[in-house]
Amino acid sequence: MSDSKMDTDKQPEPEKKKMEDKSEEAKASHHAEKIRKLKKYKEQQREKMKGKGIYVTNLGILSRSNVQAYFTKFGTITNIHVIWDKSNKDKLNSMLIDFEMEESVLQILSKKHRYNHLILCGPNNEKMQRVKVMERKVRESRPRSPSPPPPSQISFGEIKARLSVHTDLDEQIQEIMYLTELGEDDIEERNAICGNISKTFAKNGHPRCVVSPFGSTVNGLGFRGCDVDIFLDLGELDENCEKKLTQVQKVRLAASLLRYIPHCCRIHPITGARVPIVKFIHRSTGINCDISFKNRASVLNSEYIRYCTEQDDRIRPLMMAIRLVCKRYEVAGGGGGCKISNYALTMLIILYLQELEKPLLHPLHTLQQCFDGEPELIDGWNFSFCSDFTKLPQLPVNRQGLFDLFSGFFCFYSSLDLRTKFLSPFLGKALDRTILEKELPPEYKDKPEFINHDSFGMDRCIQLQDPFELSFNVCKNLPERGYRTIMTLFGQVHNKCEELKECLRPGGFNQLLELDIKPEENADLPELKDMFGEKNKVYLAFILPSITKLTMDSCLASISQEETDKSNVKTDDPNMETTPVADDASDEIKEKVPEHTQEASEQAKDAESVVNISADLQKMNQLLCYIFSDCLKFKQVNVPEIPIPVNIQDLKSDGCLKRKPEIELHSSEGKRARHESTEDSSQDSDKDGFVLTADWEVRLHVWAGRKRYHAQVYDTDQDSSVLQKEAEITVNQLKSAPPLDDIPTEVSFRHHIKISQGRTVLGLEMLRSRKKSFENLFTWLRSYIPDLMKRL
Repeated sequence: MSDSKMDTDKQPEPEKKKMEDKSEEAKASHHAEKIRKLKKYKEQQREKMKGKGIYVTNLGILSRSNVQAYFTKFGTITNIHVIWDKSNKDKLNSMLIDFEMEESVLQILSKKHRYNHLILCGPNNEKMQRVKVMERKVRESRPRSPSPPPPSQISFGEIKARLSVHTDLDEQIQEIMYLTELGEDDIEERNAICGNISKTFAKNGHPRCVVSPFGSTVNGLGFRGCDVDIFLDLGELDENCEKKLTQVQKVRLAASLLRYIPHCCRIHPITGARVPIVKFIHRSTGINCDISFKNRASVLNSEYIRYCTEQDDRIRPLMMAIRLVCKRYEVAGGGGGCKISNYALTMLIILYLQELEKPLLHPLHTLQQCFDGEPELIDGWNFSFCSDFTKLPQLPVNRQGLFDLFSGFFCFYSSLDLRTKFLSPFLGKALDRTILEKELPPEYKDKPEFINHDSFGMDRCIQLQDPFELSFNVCKNLPERGYRTIMTLFGQVHNKCEELKECLRPGGFNQLLELDIKPEENADLPELKDMFGEKNKVYLAFILPSITKLTMDSCLASISQEETDKSNVKTDDPNMETTPVADDASDEIKEKVPEHTQEASEQAKDAESVVNISADLQKMNQLLCYIFSDCLKFKQVNVPEIPIPVNIQDLKSDGCLKRKPEIELHSSEGKRARHESTEDSSQDSDKDGFVLTADWEVRLHVWAGRKRYHAQVYDTDQDSSVLQKEAEITVNQLKSAPPLDDIPTEVSFRHHIKISQGRTVLGLEMLRSRKKSFENLFTWLRSYIPDLMKRL
């Protein structure tokens, strides 16, 4: 028995994949069969309903029981569907009534009765209401328009087959470019799409509009079937028009006008994104298209990338080969998650080519210095650069082969500790982050401030500066798991490249497309849910985005004094003056720890770091409580109070804080607060042991229907903060709901928040829930809270 089990476990990978593919195909076919049966059942029911239903309107003050009692005398009623008035939900608008027999409908619609349906109503049946009755017509289901064909995609099977006839690795990289690049027909199709959009907008009141494609379509690095990204400039508005259109209004305008183009389908405006866009599909080719209205920055970025690819014949095939490998292992491309964008990957390649011993590209700073025209400024950033190579300083001759450059890229980044580096294509250098904290390089003189921007927080796995918009980190949202996967890939590709150099064989590059990438799970990165201990049944945990001190202080200052007092640190003594924890505790340490000994000073420094962690945690918890209570109108069951036991007697010999299992305090309102410490086996567990919790009751499904009010609030209210706008959206939801006190509790949950290894982790624990409502709530909060904090 055990032998057979071992045999199944040791099945070859291809056979396992075949079995998985078959199971997926079986699931898909089963799902399609269920849909087909459901459609057939609906058609049968529709046939049975023909001639057996009526539509009743002009109901006035009638109630459902009045109408039902009246029409029951014509025959047996099988079904009633009530349609309520939108402006008054207590008033009937119309009703759909189905009868058992067709003769009942014929009698109701006969000449004798059709226009004489008078129904008694009122407390004593003293009033009469004449209703209108029509035959209920069951519409036949309109066939859906055929789905557009999928765009042509690159085939890894075809690539491997073509590469297997080449032995030289440089030739294989060149062949990759020929197999994956956009052909002339692809480029013409994309130009035709842009032309049709331009004509449509010009005919509908925007004759000066300019349609500019950007991204992979124009920078020379697009694969077959890649999306089309378009920047649409509507041109100057009429002088008589006082109000300019916002991005959201432009998105809605574009969505309405695109429906006039027969080749555009699946039109979907996205107004809630950081950059609002319109998505649609080109019907005849299946190409996905995105239209944005922000500014020309993306267009100029694409021009710069194309300029780089044209500086040397080796650069374009090199970039396409690197992008192919990263696409194969899904570490680069669209979709977010654990990927970096194609633009970020291209910037990494450009920086590598600038950092070579004999560089192939100039730093962007040099290109801008040699530019002698009028600079093009967008939001204060200079997007101009010199493209005339005769005006640029001459670069040394580099005779490296294509594959040497390819393997050098993976060697360069796998040998760097990117957590400690600041990558700048603007300077053409990879600098230590600590250098920037002391003094900025002289090239940044007269540039807008960027180093204190939240985008370059020290917790970012990769700090890759956009060459033009210097305050933007293009790898800002890369999570820890994605970083480990990328570094694992780079290391394995580098090792495989060294093996290929030693043993040339036909199709050797194919081995780079068949690696087994499994990032090492570091022991110091435990499962997030386990950080809160076994006694806390945390259902979901996730990392909150970092917020700069300036942003955090600004947010807390804007919160009302009443709400701030509820979240601030209190003590049992009502006469004791409340002071900021970090300052009070650190002063106490400074007073009691002798500074003349080195050991004592180290203890004080460690204790101060613990206090700073606790103060940061307190502020984050205060902001989180405000989001729950004021923005989402959750009811707080207990008010968290934060005992910070920083005292010289509480310090261990190593300067760390002694762990206390749980301290309970009672506020002046009589509510119990909770401060926990989690068990941790690491040496620094005491510094990460503070956990703040609070219990909440949720009575209204605030996660449902927020999009209906989002655009309305954000378009009309330009002066309010993000938190105020989110609170206003919730207030709009409450207008159509009963008072919160009359609604039973839907979900009760407890939030846990702590700082571990410099990361703020939020855990959600379900206490009580009606059915599975807590799952919907927690899943929504998982995306809502980080997104809201990023928009602060």
